[in-house]
Amino acid sequence: MKHKIVAIMLLVLTLLPSNLSAGPLERMVERLIPQARQQILFVQEISPSKRNYFEISESSGKIRIRGNSPVNMACGLNWYLKHYGQPVITWKGKQIQLTGKLPMPQNLIRKETPLPHSFYLDQRAFGYTTAFWDWTDWEAEIDRMALNGITMPLALVGTECVWINTLKHFNYTEEEARATLAAPPFTSWTWSGHISQLGGTMPKEWTERQKRLQRRIVRQMRAYGMTPVFQVFTGIVPASLKEKYPNAKICLQKDSESKTRPAILDSTDPLFKEMAQVWYKEYEKLYGKTCYFYGDFIRPESLNPAETAENIQKALMEYDQLNVWIFQAKTDYPQLETLAGLKKQNTLIIDPNADCAAEWEKTHSFNNFPWLWAHTTNWNGNTGLYGQLDAIATETIRARQEAASSSHIKGIGAVPSGLGSNSVAFDLAWEMRWHEESPNISKWLNDYISYRYGKNDERLQKAWSLFYQTVYSRQNGTCRPPQSYICARPGLDTDRVTPNGSTQINYDMEKFEEGVRLFASARDSLQGCDAYEHDLTDLVRQMMSNKANTLYARIRNSFDNGDKDSLQLRTNQFLELLLLQDKLLSCRKEFCLSEWIGKARNSVKDPEAKEQMERNARMILTTWDNQNSECNDLGHREWSGLIRDYYYPRWQLFFNWLNRRAAGQHIGAPNFSSLEKGWTESHEQSLIPEANLYEMVDTCLHFTLL
Repeated sequence: MKHKIVAIMLLVLTLLPSNLSAGPLERMVERLIPQARQQILFVQEISPSKRNYFEISESSGKIRIRGNSPVNMACGLNWYLKHYGQPVITWKGKQIQLTGKLPMPQNLIRKETPLPHSFYLDQRAFGYTTAFWDWTDWEAEIDRMALNGITMPLALVGTECVWINTLKHFNYTEEEARATLAAPPFTSWTWSGHISQLGGTMPKEWTERQKRLQRRIVRQMRAYGMTPVFQVFTGIVPASLKEKYPNAKICLQKDSESKTRPAILDSTDPLFKEMAQVWYKEYEKLYGKTCYFYGDFIRPESLNPAETAENIQKALMEYDQLNVWIFQAKTDYPQLETLAGLKKQNTLIIDPNADCAAEWEKTHSFNNFPWLWAHTTNWNGNTGLYGQLDAIATETIRARQEAASSSHIKGIGAVPSGLGSNSVAFDLAWEMRWHEESPNISKWLNDYISYRYGKNDERLQKAWSLFYQTVYSRQNGTCRPPQSYICARPGLDTDRVTPNGSTQINYDMEKFEEGVRLFASARDSLQGCDAYEHDLTDLVRQMMSNKANTLYARIRNSFDNGDKDSLQLRTNQFLELLLLQDKLLSCRKEFCLSEWIGKARNSVKDPEAKEQMERNARMILTTWDNQNSECNDLGHREWSGLIRDYYYPRWQLFFNWLNRRAAGQHIGAPNFSSLEKGWTESHEQSLIPEANLYEMVDTCLHFTLL
């Protein structure tokens, strides 16, 4: 009889709508828009259908949001807020101006998507951006993920604890295991096989912190109905493992000039399977169960890539037959023959630059494997404005409609290797999972203006129309924003900041500047709006960055023509521009180096660890561990404090040399290494200038190049 009662109760629960999972959603509303907490009703339906959906309607004077998962309902809330012009929480800048009762929807709004997945983040973002985040930062980020319908977020915080626990099963002490790791924020590059033992020994205080933080992160993700994605075991091991297991097939990678590399355990060695099983067991013990594991291919020349891939997946599936391996397809790799031994139902391939260099089309959906359409847009946390809005709006739909790909595309993804810029591109991309056809971008931008700033007028519309034609246009197949000479290591032949970048600007700079001036002219009605002031700072920053690139070309011209007077004037103006840019950026904490260093130091309590964290935080933005390495300036960004104390002195040293050369003095080229190393090892920052944003904007708008 007792069993019959329980069965009846379970049946009733499956037939009735459930509000049991609304707790995290209600708490999110309380955090973000507490004024609306009594006006929104979440109802989760336990539906037999796996097709993701949300509905928005009116119910007894409340906004009723219904869906078949908490993350879908959160996405429904965001859709309502956007399309009813209410408070919006986006990736940078807030627009919260709720003053009264929320407007009721006039009709039922229902959105469905055939795409089950939305993936977010790249390994490198855990170094370039989130390295020193605390729970407050992560809670806000997970809220934004939920609002944008992200179902599969990469969750790599605390992976170093899995590494340590695994090695302890293979004759390492905890101290030995800890010593094999790169220090924060370089740890993410250990999992990809690039770095070990960089930046000092990882403090125990740090690993304990990360373990606690990751447990909160995955608990919150799961509360929203997301499935956290963990690190797959690809055979990355410490080089010292060869000493403990001399008969094992361990490939020792050649160290580069700038960094020590981990070794790779051959997947055909019995030790590989044994370590993999311990890795997954320790992951589950620490952070619970998941079915998605992420990790890109490791490509040592001595190992067979197809065999390695097959064995990586076999080990993953041996732990659980339902596990899925997720990896990115980068620059034609993995080769299609590498995929031959993989099981399609346990594989998910990310096409990371589908907005500008689609691999799915060239490879016929990677030989009919499940895959995700994705964009990168933000590289290493660099601050350039960029985003191919047309491609995001059209290519996602085309991939879903073409017969050759429609049954293989499984979702939308974004794999930024840093965060903090180009919110508009991410807002549009996450919406595309719910659109059945490509939206008109001009109309979409008009809606974007309204919900991002809370107001709309002709000036903003014209300004964004010009941004759409310039920084957010299709730029001749370019997959990265143009880089700024402000951040470049100076030289006569300099044409990029990083090896795979370019300072070439492929859009009309005058048209972009016209848009910036129009945008700035709307301050009379938008002063005080956080999102507007964030974007105003960023747009003016980009305008000045473009001017720096133009000015550098003129400096080169003056030098090549032997015009000493104009060279002196122009180099002085370049230095003036740097300080002006620095002062502008000091008006917003998101663009201040002091925020980054403050978070690094506050992430630990031990005084020596604080010093190490600050040194590491400085290194990853600039030199890494060697001033002349291929990693130099990969993490560059236009930030107040970084410009003033690092980029400015480099350019000042270079221009002193250049003007002396022009005057006929035969002197050797400047050596920047001691200056750069001194800055990374320093714990001093010059005083932040006091500045008013709108006064700085006016000064920048009146800045005329010589």
